[in-house]
Parts: sequence; C-alpha cells; structure tokens
Amino acid sequence: MSYTRARQVWVTHSTDTTRTLWTEGFLPNVPDAVIDKDDISALVTFGDSIGLLWSDQESDVVRFAVRHVGASDIDPWQVEDALAGTSVADDHIYLARSAGDPLGRIFAAVKTAAEEGADEDAALVGVLVRTPGANGAPARWTFTSAGTVAQGWTRPILMIDDTNKQLYIFVTSSSRPAGGNILYRRTDLPSDPAHGLTFTAARSFLADVRPLHNVTGAKAPVTGETGLVVLATSHPTKSYAHAEMALVPGGTFDEGGADITLPTFGGTNSAVDATGVVVGGRVTATFLIAGSLLLFLLLVPLVRHLRR
Repeated sequence: MSYTRARQVWVTHSTDTTRTLWTEGFLPNVPDAVIDKDDISALVTFGDSIGLLWSDQESDVVRFAVRHVGASDIDPWQVEDALAGTSVADDHIYLARSAGDPLGRIFAAVKTAAEEGADEDAALVGVLVRTPGANGAPARWTFTSAGTVAQGWTRPILMIDDTNKQLYIFVTSSSRPAGGNILYRRTDLPSDPAHGLTFTAARSFLADVRPLHNVTGAKAPVTGETGLVVLATSHPTKSYAHAEMALVPGGTFDEGGADITLPTFGGTNSAVDATGVVVGGRVTATFLIAGSLLLFLLLVPLVRHLRR
C-alpha cells in the first residue's frame, strides 16, 4: 500500500500470509520522494515486480519506480519518468493492468495541471502507457490525451475489457465541486506497441438531474461474462447512481430489450436486479442512504481520488 504524508511518498506492506500485520510506513529508496502536499501515489504489481507511481508537482513530473517483490524495504527502486514537463503533474492517478496482456503494459489515467495555463487545447486528462523494453531494454512511456482544458473533465479512471481488448476511460464532465455527468471514451488496445491509443468520441454513460462525481469501477479487467458496471456519487443528494453495459451479445446485462431506468427509492433495501439491456446500452439506478457517516464509510474504500 502507498500513501502520501508530510510532503513525501510512503509505502507499507503486510508481513505475513494473514495480511493482518503490517510494517510501519517507510520511505521508498528513490532519489527524490519529496512532493507537494496535494500529490498522490498508487501501486501496481506485474510479473515478479511491484510498481509505484506518484505525482510530483514540485518537480513537474510523474514518476514510476520498480523493484522486485521479494526485495527488502531498504533496497533501491529503479525510477522512471513517466511524464515530465511544465504543468504535467496533478493529484489524479488511476492504475490498471491486465495479466493477459501479451505486451505486459501498465496503464494509468492521470490529470495534468494544464488548466493553470492559457492553452485550452492542452491535455487535461489522458492515459499513460508503460510498455516493457525487449531484451532488457528500458521500458517506454507514452501519453495520449483524452480530454482538453476546454472540456474541463476530471477524476479519470480506467477499465480494461479483456474480451474485446479495449480500454475505457471514464471522467466527470465538470470540475465543479458538485460534479456533472459521467462520460466515457473507448480505444482498442493495439497488439503492435508502435501503434498508439485512438479514442472514440466522448459519450454519456451516467446522466441525471443530480450532479454526479467520483466515478469508480472494477480494478480487475472486465469481460463479456462480467459486463461493465460503474458507480458514481451525488454529494448534494447523498445518493449513488450506477450504470451497466453489456460487452458482448448474450453476455451479462444483455437480454435483447431496450435500455431501462430503475426508479429512485429510499430506505436500506436494494433494488431488484436490472434486466433488459441491449449490448452497448446502459441501465441506471439510484439509491439513497440515510446518514452522512454511512455515505462516508462506503465512499472511502471505493473512491481513491477524492480531491480537486
């Protein structure tokens, strides 16, 4: 697990198979772990390695550090610059990977600080891709814009469709504190690492009279068998909304009918399972939770980036 505190990046891990005993937080052995108070970090495992990604707004860089899973806490990490340049780092990071990806790529949705500048065509949200080098060569990082300053999107997350070899990025349509609607774009995952990501036009995935924010979804890749589900919050109304999509004909959430909308309800009972959603369609449901404390307790494990 990784977190930021006192303007530094910290790491901790369990010490036994029960995962109930943990080390004290420690600073990873990297040349520069000093960051801005508003920066963020995240971890990902791949192969026999573990990767640490963090934003560093003080140095205008997003960094990635790698070490072997069995290394000691004091062993050095191999550091890579995932993205560097003026106003490229901000406090939004979301990591994703698929164990079935033959190229061994790691994907990260990030938000830049380009809104602080005057260029409305500059990338505000986008996707970083790390492709391992062949025969021991250094890994290669690429960045693809998925939204501009003019569009004003925020809180990006990723979901990988293992069945269709596609990548989804979901965003909140507005940077206003209350939020907006939840949009998505999709791209094929090219089998040739020389080919980049090409996103479709943005489409609405969750739209409501309430403002929605903090979209979240499964960290593990989704498939035609699982379907795709996202959850978003509406802070002003203290409620959630979710939407579902079938990924293949006959798969989960596909029963050949029209898109439907489930009614809003109060209390603590859950709604009847949604049915009758066509492939590529969405079903939306909302539910209310009594009490701000319960809302907070549910949000914390689901939403990692609860910042600006």
